[in-house]
Amino acid sequence: MCRTCGGCWWRLGAGLERGAPKSLRPTLNAKMMRMMQLEFQCVHVVDDHAWIRAGVVQGLRQMAPSTRCEEHASVDAALTAIAPDSQDELVILDLQMPGYSGLDAVLAMRRARPQLPVLVLSGAEELGLVKGVIEAGACGFVPKSAPAQALEHALQLILQGGVYLPPTSLSVLGAEDGRVPSARPRRSVLEALTPRQRQVLLCVARGLPNKAIARQLGISGTTVKTHVTHIFDALGVRTRTQAVYVIAQEGVSLAGIDPGSADARLTQRL
Repeated sequence: MCRTCGGCWWRLGAGLERGAPKSLRPTLNAKMMRMMQLEFQCVHVVDDHAWIRAGVVQGLRQMAPSTRCEEHASVDAALTAIAPDSQDELVILDLQMPGYSGLDAVLAMRRARPQLPVLVLSGAEELGLVKGVIEAGACGFVPKSAPAQALEHALQLILQGGVYLPPTSLSVLGAEDGRVPSARPRRSVLEALTPRQRQVLLCVARGLPNKAIARQLGISGTTVKTHVTHIFDALGVRTRTQAVYVIAQEGVSLAGIDPGSADARLTQRL
């Protein structure tokens, strides 16, 4: 597997299920297919290299043949194709796009389509860059040098409402950001959240700002701030970024949470 370029993404389909025990591989694939068909009507792959786009799309189509995949060679082309009110769609975005530098591509996508989750692919994987991507509102970061299974894992977490970060960056980023360890077991902390707080946590994980959360849930900005403060206390963190680190590091699943439903449930993968 190439460790210096995006070539490994072209081979995504071939390595899709190698991480699972042989007897479980068909079941895992079928589960992934059902999840993607249920959650994402379309996946937009945004990269200026056609062969990388083709590799990612090949793997996605093996995971979920009925999920529509669209390729875009630029951010502007993607924004033109994605309707402003699009829902149930995922954007897989290359960090380095023509006309954009640093985090600008992520910020542009998040500003224009804040309701859609963005998974970032990058040829670089410095800790500061990973942190910046999450702070910009992305729901995951996958280095192009990572094995094909990393994208599969990222999709599984995002489909469950979680956040994916490279394993090597989780503990370091959490420590650098001054995360405060929780005194209680993680499961009891999460179960301490009210249904509304779970909805707010889902929105935080998706990178939505307080104003957008307030609009989506039909509550005041002050109420959102109160919920966010309680969530931070429950998770033992001080910032949104730290909260995202906890979600990623603990493998927290936000599956089953409907931002418009009062009976949302929060579970944790064991």
